[in-house]
Amino acid sequence: MKNVLIIGGGRFLGYWVGSLLSSEKFKLTFFNRGSSYNKEISGSTYILGNRNEKSAINFFSQNKFDVVIDMCAYKPSDLIYSKLLQCDQYIYISSVAVYSPKVPKNSDEGGLKIISNPNFSSYGFESDYNYGELKYLTELNLLQLLQKTLIIRPAIMLGKFDYTNRLSRYLSNSPIYIPLPRLQDMPFQYIDVLDVANFIVGAIKQDLSGVFNLASDSISRDEFFSIFAKVQGRKIIESDSKNLSDFPLHEHEIFSNIRTISSNLAKSFGLKFTSVQKTLSHY
Repeated sequence: MKNVLIIGGGRFLGYWVGSLLSSEKFKLTFFNRGSSYNKEISGSTYILGNRNEKSAINFFSQNKFDVVIDMCAYKPSDLIYSKLLQCDQYIYISSVAVYSPKVPKNSDEGGLKIISNPNFSSYGFESDYNYGELKYLTELNLLQLLQKTLIIRPAIMLGKFDYTNRLSRYLSNSPIYIPLPRLQDMPFQYIDVLDVANFIVGAIKQDLSGVFNLASDSISRDEFFSIFAKVQGRKIIESDSKNLSDFPLHEHEIFSNIRTISSNLAKSFGLKFTSVQKTLSHY
């Protein structure tokens, strides 16, 4: 069975990918700082290290893996030592944040990106870019460095062991109500973390390369929160607050089209969706 390295991935997606691979008898190694774990996976090897420190050179240059799953590269400079790894398949977890707010609705993987003229040459260039731009620059850098790369662009990930507090925050203030802002409804997309993990395992078995969006079929934000309230046995009340930072997962309408991204390509290679009710039952 294949020998798999997961860089980062101490919790949530990394945990679920590791659990699925372990259950199918893949040989599994984690390389990360060890700062956060849901729980360790029996039979796995855990190597403590920082990918950006010179001490990582020996590990990356002296080990070969069939598959590398990179969970934590946020900018091109994060690849400075991990590019020394020898592997047959490199899987990079990117994000739908690489798309421009001006991307047309229902765009596929070729949709308009957040940055049109990447610049790798200027000193300190990374500080000039935001999260989505840096993820896209990292994608481009990987494609230059490695012949066989699989890039996965998930939407907002939700599900069991979600540590972000984005949805659980709605449940913390009242046992009866879920407060929502008075805003114009807009499209919303997410992906269950287990759906991403299952797709990754399938991609390893199929030896896939290329770029894939992973996002549920778009629903309205109001419908999503209506289902959330029903699953939690609560009622929605409207809040007078206009501060979007008080309401996780609520965004400005300029981002509407990014919440309609198409996952048809991934569906054709086995992507399956957990029901929204089941996903929301974990909160």
